Amino acid sequence: MSRKAGIVGYGLSGRTFHLPLIRSLPEDFEVSAVAAGRRFEEAARELPEARIVRTAEELFRLPGLDLAVIASPSGLHAAHARAALEAGLAVVLEKPFASTVREAETLIRASEAAGLPLAVFHNRRWDADFRSLSGLLDRDVLGEVSEAEFRWERFRPSVQDRWKERPGPGSGLLWDLGPHLFDQACRLFGPFDWVMADVAAQRPGTRVDDWFHAVLGSGKRRIILHAGCLAPDTGFHYRVHGAKATFRTFGEDGQEAVLRAGDLPGSPGWGTMPGAGLLSRPDGSEERMDLAGGDWREFYRGLAAALAGRGPLPVETAGALETLRLMEAAKVSSATGRRVTLG
Repeated sequence: MSRKAGIVGYGLSGRTFHLPLIRSLPEDFEVSAVAAGRRFEEAARELPEARIVRTAEELFRLPGLDLAVIASPSGLHAAHARAALEAGLAVVLEKPFASTVREAETLIRASEAAGLPLAVFHNRRWDADFRSLSGLLDRDVLGEVSEAEFRWERFRPSVQDRWKERPGPGSGLLWDLGPHLFDQACRLFGPFDWVMADVAAQRPGTRVDDWFHAVLGSGKRRIILHAGCLAPDTGFHYRVHGAKATFRTFGEDGQEAVLRAGDLPGSPGWGTMPGAGLLSRPDGSEERMDLAGGDWREFYRGLAAALAGRGPLPVETAGALETLRLMEAAKVSSATGRRVTLG
């Protein structure tokens, strides 16, 4: 059964990520409508088969929709998701889940009251390097992990005039890249006992945070999450120290680059990272690894199965809420200069 989807937002997320992913699974979904805002004319030219409207409110009133994909600016996520649920639509919600834990809890209650699914698009769970690391841990290749560091660094010294870099709910680097890093840490190593973090604004002219460093504690284990915008050499992405080996990855999963180039899901480079993994053992031996198996389409495949009653949602709201709790705790830790105990 093909379900009719409406996408709210025609920017990077809606146009470049969700649209081609949904279109790649025509047996499960079709893009029936888009709320394109100021990109109304572009969307009308590029999607003649879809109904193009300007606002989310117009889209939610359209007949025949089954699913709303919320890809609007982060500060609007909660309001748009709540309105979609009230309109009787299942919801896919871009990360971050909401701007605050309280907003997220309200959305969960609204979803439960409406009896409608709400799935958060944590697509980086289906990156090649993350899935490769998950596989090594499942097979106990690394042994007991004492420390892991996840780094997402860029060299973007100039501040851009876009909503992510203007003060407001959901803006700043912690709310942009943090959901990916904190979610992955939770999936592999949570739950945690405490968080200690520093969140800063480094670039000249920036009005929001563009750097953060967080340490998550669980017993003797320490998980380090780091992101910034002033790194000419981005170095490793993951570094995980285990009793049997250290695993590092370099570079970034190729799926985003494929989609940004306008190519289709599954095109060359999709979900692969040739030679991007390095396994180092205590005896000094090293092994280069090709990383593969990344596929963001798995989110929508899982969603289709869940909507048909064949399994759970690809990302449960409880996991997305825990990620948001950790991020809020990181903000409190940075503001107070203290370790925040989690309970």
